Amino acid sequence: AEARRIDNSMMYPAHPQCGGSGCVLIVNPSGSRTQTRFHIHSRPFDSRGASLKHRLQSTVCEEGGWVSGGFPCGGKAKYFDGFPAVFSAAMGSGSVSDASVTVWPGSCGSGTIILVSYGCSI
Repeated sequence: AEARRIDNSMMYPAHPQCGGSGCVLIVNPSGSRTQTRFHIHSRPFDSRGASLKHRLQSTVCEEGGWVSGGFPCGGKAKYFDGFPAVFSAAMGSGSVSDASVTVWPGSCGSGTIILVSYGCSI
């Protein structure tokens, strides 16, 4: 599957482009992309994104594993110290081959939240 071919190093150059805690990195599922090639979006988020980030932080910052329930598209989220090897970390939630992966740097202080969502693009 595509997720196994994705190199973790692809996310590291995108991370500095995100510019802080008001930004999200997004990889849409292969069937929901505007381009056929793999690409990473770096976007500042609006009030809806801020609301989702707040909900994520209030749910996962103190948890040790993947948490599901109440996230978009049946998503699962997990907090990581620092900035992890995103795709390897996301695969810890289960299959990501048809998932949207959103990465929230600057979460819970100095960490990162990864949200893996299914059947939609965020």
